[in-house]
Amino acid sequence: MKQGELSQEVRSSSRNCLYRIQSYGDVSDQSELVNEKYAGLFVVSFSTAGGNGEENDLSIWRGLVYLSAFLQDLHQGSNYRQPYFSHQLLLEKRSFEQVEEEGGIEEVEVKFISERIGYYNIKDYAYEVKWTILNYFIHRSNPRPWRNKQV
Repeated sequence: MKQGELSQEVRSSSRNCLYRIQSYGDVSDQSELVNEKYAGLFVVSFSTAGGNGEENDLSIWRGLVYLSAFLQDLHQGSNYRQPYFSHQLLLEKRSFEQVEEEGGIEEVEVKFISERIGYYNIKDYAYEVKWTILNYFIHRSNPRPWRNKQV
């Protein structure tokens, strides 16, 4: 196995492991993920700026899906395993700041021109991430339709 392939495999396995922590962890796990700049990590994972980032459609798609789910989980105060933990406003805010620091909004917008290749519809998930980010800035007194759920 070449060095590049090995690096790709390690990155992919690490992202999958972190996603499992995101999906099954409790509030303290979510806090640790934010402290370790987890949201920013996913921006880097789907970044293709200057041709130096990921160009594998599966990796880009996973980065967009995982980031969207993480941001929505923080807002809703739930995840796959822990359906009811309190809304994590501070963690949510810090995660959005991480996305912004890594140039995530611009990277997501670049994905709007992506074509559907095989199973992975990158464009749809880019829109979902952008929608999630923009909805963060809606005043809290207005209801938000997260994934077609009433919050």
